[in-house]
Amino acid sequence: MEYTKEFKERDELLDQLEERGLEIPDRTAALNFLTRVGYFRSGAYRYVFRQLLAPELMDARLHQYRSDDYLAGASIEHIMKLEAFDFKLARVAKRACWTSKSA
Repeated sequence: MEYTKEFKERDELLDQLEERGLEIPDRTAALNFLTRVGYFRSGAYRYVFRQLLAPELMDARLHQYRSDDYLAGASIEHIMKLEAFDFKLARVAKRACWTSKSA
């Protein structure tokens, strides 16, 4: 398999996100987030903040519905909060499962 994308450092990935319209008010916090979560895993949280494609550009066969550009006002802080909420929700759900099994 031949890879078509070149390797990018976290700083370069943040630059790319900024070029696409994502606000990054605190680069240190954003770098720590990418180090902890990872760029590709964070994509699941970033996805909802990307602009929708025009209907004629959407491709259901390829599951392409969103642009690489971000909605106006979207910030890495929104993404970090969404990931933190998801982590807490998963923890609560696991506890509920353990509690119901032992009851």
